[in-house]
Amino acid sequence: MTEEKKDIKNIFTKKNVLYIIAGSLTLIILLILGYGFLSGKSIKNYAVNSQKMIDNTKDWDNLLDSEEDLSSMKNKIEIIKNNSDRYVVELGEGKKQKKIKQLNDNLIEYFTLVSNVSSETLDIIDWSIDIETATKNANVLSTLDSSSTETIVVSLELTKKNTENTISKLKKINPPASIKTFHNSFINTLSETTLIYQKLIDAIKTNNVDVLTSISSELSSIEIDFGDIPSPGETIESEFKSDIEKSNNLEKDIQTEIDLLKNTIFSF
Repeated sequence: MTEEKKDIKNIFTKKNVLYIIAGSLTLIILLILGYGFLSGKSIKNYAVNSQKMIDNTKDWDNLLDSEEDLSSMKNKIEIIKNNSDRYVVELGEGKKQKKIKQLNDNLIEYFTLVSNVSSETLDIIDWSIDIETATKNANVLSTLDSSSTETIVVSLELTKKNTENTISKLKKINPPASIKTFHNSFINTLSETTLIYQKLIDAIKTNNVDVLTSISSELSSIEIDFGDIPSPGETIESEFKSDIEKSNNLEKDIQTEIDLLKNTIFSF
């Protein structure tokens, strides 16, 4: 082979090598870019899905202050709790990209808090429904028929009987720990009223004016206003104030992170 042919062959060989190297570098760059765009798309999709999760439970604590009936409130809280439990499981599955790990951890903590408080709220709503049912026929002193001595006695006896029935129903209720003290105090106060009702009935029958004056004063000082029974919202906001504040702060941090990640186009 002549020297000239060898030189031509070497030139083509070098060019081929250069082409291969260039092609390989281009392929690597394209793969890197593709990975970066796919990674960015994955992060963006994660942020969008996270937004949907938050929207499904956002402002959940506002339900505690709503004027809805207890059954309707219970249904909505149950949905929020079930969603939160499901999200905690989903967020805990698989390895997360470094860029979304903080958001993922915050979401798990947030939905765990929401689930725990929702669970306690459901217990308190059930208690409130039981209390409402137990006390719906309980009369108060202002409903007495005072048209005659006989009707007063009949009304007081009916009030006493209804109160005793209420006490019996309340004793069968197992209240949540956070309101057990109030529950027991409520029963004790009702029990005191039944004793005073009986004293009042006896005094009216014997026309004992002095005893009547004393007992009426005593009764009015402890007569129960069923409107004083704490609402689920009042109880939860009192017992779980720190948890609610923490969840609200987490929600703000999560929203900031979601807004940032939703704009992701390219990432490693």
